[in-house]
Amino acid sequence: MKSCPFCNSRNVRLIELVNSYVHCRKCDACGPERATREAAITAWNTRAGEKA
Repeated sequence: MKSCPFCNSRNVRLIELVNSYVHCRKCDACGPERATREAAITAWNTRAGEKA
């Protein structure tokens, strides 16, 4: 996974509950919730102006 787009920390983790999302442990930012872990990671790794 890419570093956090807000604080640039590499301390990020994947959270898997009903849906999955990526969470930054440093600044508490969260990526969008997705149905699968792969989709959550792709969403986290896609930055504004980039295509998934």
